[in-house]
Amino acid sequence: MTDVSTSDSPTVNAPPAQRSLRSFTGAGYDKGRNKVWQVTWFAVMNLIFMKWWLPPRLRPPILRAFGAQVGDRVLIRHRVRVLWPWKLTIGDDCWIGEGAWLLNLEPITIEHDVCISQEALLCAGSHCREDPGFEFDNGPI
Repeated sequence: MTDVSTSDSPTVNAPPAQRSLRSFTGAGYDKGRNKVWQVTWFAVMNLIFMKWWLPPRLRPPILRAFGAQVGDRVLIRHRVRVLWPWKLTIGDDCWIGEGAWLLNLEPITIEHDVCISQEALLCAGSHCREDPGFEFDNGPI
């Protein structure tokens, strides 16, 4: 195969920038609450919220206590993970299946009458693959 590029045109198969994860800063990412809120939520989520023995009717009030907006008649099964409840909105009559993961680095909004199936991942975070430091490239869902 011949390279048809000239000095005036870019090469189609240019190599990617050299990755340098050491330069990652996380700039522009706001967790939305201070460390005390974050640690408290992680403790509640891992010790109580995700457990099989917690009645499903108690999960929406727990999320609300941490700042989530949760509608009426919402069913959240066990082993559901929510990164930051204060960045979560769930409409009325929603079901979130066992083991679902709401990785909401940015806000996630689930409208009314939505079913998120078992083990589903909703990820509102990513990285800029062209950036050598692999900085965040997050966006809401």
